[in-house]
Amino acid sequence: MTMVMFTKNREVKGLHQLFLDQIRDLYNVEHQQIRAFPRFAEAALHPEYRTIVNKHFEQTKNHILRLEKIFENLGENPTDRECAAVKALIQKSHDIAEKNYGPRALEAALIAAVQYIEHYEIAGYGAVRSFARQLGDDESANLLQQTLNEEAHMDRLLSELAEYEVNSRAAEVSTRLFHA
Repeated sequence: MTMVMFTKNREVKGLHQLFLDQIRDLYNVEHQQIRAFPRFAEAALHPEYRTIVNKHFEQTKNHILRLEKIFENLGENPTDRECAAVKALIQKSHDIAEKNYGPRALEAALIAAVQYIEHYEIAGYGAVRSFARQLGDDESANLLQQTLNEEAHMDRLLSELAEYEVNSRAAEVSTRLFHA
């Protein structure tokens, strides 16, 4: 059985409109990150974390340009509608920074907070890339794949930093405090 969902005005919208709505969402996500990433970088002590976040800050500017190119090719405006999900994730990272975890655990928490946002983006860019392919828009699909690759790379770098260094240092401090 196929279920059809209707909007409030009962007008059925297709994949093209879904594609537009989702890239508008991602456009806002990237803009929210431009505002938030400098604070993410400042909050951590680990120099490699700062380097990763600052590099991704520069990549994010290119993500915005790619999305603007897609909008231009489609003859659409890149209206900036707020993505409440990422706004909440950014707020969560601010809440984390205000808790007294100690500097090592704070770094682990900040990496996790940034990864929540990266995972949202990876899911979003993967979906819209698939939509673009289905719609026969190879140029958009290629631009979106470039961004998807950069988002996945950022996530891998953060995972490696967390797993092989930051989390273990946070655990050492916690273990010493717990056993003291």
